[in-house]
Amino acid sequence: MTDFLSTYAAFAAAPTDPTTGAAIISLLEEQESSLVFSSMDSAAAQSLGQTILSVSPQSLNPDSPTAKPIVVAVYIGTNLLYYSAQDGTATDNFEWIQRKALTVLRFGHSSLLMGIKAESAGVTFNQRFAIPITEAVGAGGGFPLFVKGVKYPVGMIGVSGLPHMEDHDVLVRGISKYLSEL
Repeated sequence: MTDFLSTYAAFAAAPTDPTTGAAIISLLEEQESSLVFSSMDSAAAQSLGQTILSVSPQSLNPDSPTAKPIVVAVYIGTNLLYYSAQDGTATDNFEWIQRKALTVLRFGHSSLLMGIKAESAGVTFNQRFAIPITEAVGAGGGFPLFVKGVKYPVGMIGVSGLPHMEDHDVLVRGISKYLSEL
């Protein structure tokens, strides 16, 4: 899979450039279509959440004073099945996850993909869909939970605590690790 952070950096430098917009949108769509679960239940949600935590900067570099903590949440529908906050996070991090969750559950795509699509058209996510930023966001860190054989996401996975593109990157690395260990 193409390196997400470098593709995002190119987009961030020129968000309305059709080439960089198409590249990041294609990569995000590829992530969604390839990171699919064979099934999902509460035990799998717990394991998935713990795997995502294991690839967080704070878990990978526990002695680093610059390794920021994250919050992880896994939802099936609107039911919160897993939640964990590393030391040093704030209530605001969970509020960000809730806004990312609304975006993912409403549109069926990652919160970052929805934000990128709006940005590449020259508007913000919240302008594009007339949704207050206090309710939903087009920022990285919310990812749809797709199960094979089901057309729409059955839930979502959220991360907050890092810059939003890093939230997305941690999510994708954690989901990839979880799926590779099955």
